Amino acid sequence: MNNHALILAIGTVIGRMEAAREALRGSPTHTVTMVGDLDRVIELAHVVRRIADGKTLDRAMGAPGDWGYQTEIGKALAADAE
Repeated sequence: MNNHALILAIGTVIGRMEAAREALRGSPTHTVTMVGDLDRVIELAHVVRRIADGKTLDRAMGAPGDWGYQTEIGKALAADAE
């Protein structure tokens, strides 16, 4: 596997998702929930990209507050390890 090529490919996908998010924001059918969900999908793509770039999972995910303590991901990051 070529990590550099993978990082570039993931970056291309992220760019497309970010463009879609911006299109939604300008759309009359825009909803806060749709944009929020797309924000999380984009951030998860960034996480995958950071892992491909050599970051550990905990460094790639960031802090619970980055995701929102009330979200499923934020709660999981804040939970004690089992």
